Amino acid sequence: FKYQGQYIFGVTVLTNHILMAPWSKNVIEEFGPRLTKLKVNKKTIQIPVDWKVEKKLILDMVKARISEIQ
Repeated sequence: FKYQGQYIFGVTVLTNHILMAPWSKNVIEEFGPRLTKLKVNKKTIQIPVDWKVEKKLILDMVKARISEIQ
């Protein structure tokens, strides 16, 4: 997804997991305490394919990324 020409959030579905990318190292660091059950990489968050979607977490991350752009 893009906002004002900049990426704000991406998702890639793979065979064994899903990768989420908030396109911001700062967002990943800020949300670290809420991501403890997931595998966090430098630029992506690896989640299992059977993960129960945490809608609030995703929306909060998107909002944080948009705030960085504005």
